[in-house]
Amino acid sequence: MVLVAVAGCNPTDSKELAADAKKLGQTAGRAANNAQLAGRVRLSLSQTKDVDISRVEIFAEAGVVTLKGEVKTASERPLMVRLVREIKGVNQVINKLVVAPSKK
Repeated sequence: MVLVAVAGCNPTDSKELAADAKKLGQTAGRAANNAQLAGRVRLSLSQTKDVDISRVEIFAEAGVVTLKGEVKTASERPLMVRLVREIKGVNQVINKLVVAPSKK
């Protein structure tokens, strides 16, 4: 919640301050929703056998989840994308995962 002091302001300034406070609240709400969705994705993937997210970054914005980083095997890439698409609130998945080079 954002409180705005409007004492001594003219009516136009008061309206502008109120509008700015409303926008700030909406932005904070969207940021919280994005963080919550990214957390649900991370939790779901971390509890899935055959998936290693230790080198994967997860970003969410307005229902679009981006997976970025390295996976150990080629089979993990489509598996992660499929699993993420099944999570409530996910509208799209952007796959920026690469298979880590094998260590010889």
